[in-house]
Amino acid sequence: MASSKETEAEAKARGKTVKREIRTTTIGSGADAVKRITTIETTSYPNGDTEVKTYVEETKEAPPSPRPPETDEAATGGGVTTGTQSHRKGKGPKPMKETNGQFAIDVLETHNKYRRLHGDSVGLKLNLRLSDMAQKWAENLVVIKKLQTNSAEQYNDEPVGQNVASKMSSGLAEYSGVEVVDQWYNESTNYNFENPESRKAGVRTGNFTQLVWKGSREIGVGRARSDDGHDVYVVVNYFPAGNFIGQFKENVMPKAAH
Repeated sequence: MASSKETEAEAKARGKTVKREIRTTTIGSGADAVKRITTIETTSYPNGDTEVKTYVEETKEAPPSPRPPETDEAATGGGVTTGTQSHRKGKGPKPMKETNGQFAIDVLETHNKYRRLHGDSVGLKLNLRLSDMAQKWAENLVVIKKLQTNSAEQYNDEPVGQNVASKMSSGLAEYSGVEVVDQWYNESTNYNFENPESRKAGVRTGNFTQLVWKGSREIGVGRARSDDGHDVYVVVNYFPAGNFIGQFKENVMPKAAH
């Protein structure tokens, strides 16, 4: 990591707070293994602005030491460990955590670009706890191979709003943060601003309304990829939640005239 990063105490003295999340992943195996350490640094300023930076370090893994001859006791412990590793190899989701820092920034900035068009001059902030929750649900969607929201999700004992999206490809699926949010915002063409409580059957607008919902102030972002790389799932959590019946008129504003 860059030595120029402030400590949390230094940042606090300047009137801002810094939170850091460190994630470690291992790429490759054996003599070619590389340890990647990703630090996501979120800085909150007194004026309400939030800045997110991602630092990545890669170091060569030390080769494993030779395994000692097994005794009965060692065989029991070794068998459990080996069995667990064997069971996990090639199974389950591959969360794209090492690149989610920039992805989350793109999602946040694109949200706020569209929200400004609809009268929100303050903008959303990125919440790491909401992001952890979103990441877990994205990884779950990879496993069940089904696109659905988690209606039971809560934050501080309050309901969480949630938008989900997926992209599938015959090759390596790439899904940018801008592309995801653009896709949700495009639902605005079907939204009736004059009579927001009326909806046509089969016409989707809920992703758009949650995206610009005035009462939502924070988001969390998660993204996970299938083992073969063909499927990508994206989850964005919103707090406070939006899309409450009877509250659309005051929370989903028409696009401001320029």
